[in-house]
Amino acid sequence: RNKPCSSFICIDNELNYEAYDQDFGPLNLATTYRFVKQLERLLQDPRYSDYSIYHYTSTNYAKCANAAYL
Repeated sequence: RNKPCSSFICIDNELNYEAYDQDFGPLNLATTYRFVKQLERLLQDPRYSDYSIYHYTSTNYAKCANAAYL
């Protein structure tokens, strides 16, 4: 995380899947839309024009699957 000109995004605690039983995703369309809007705001912000953006997640399998979906 100590990388200059980098921005890191983690959705593990912000965008959660509401499980029906013991399933874990994929995230629904509203959640996907919120992620896209968050990413769009970051990409359009002039302060981040020279930044690399990294989307990361925990090692939890369910969160990895949903992060890969995004």
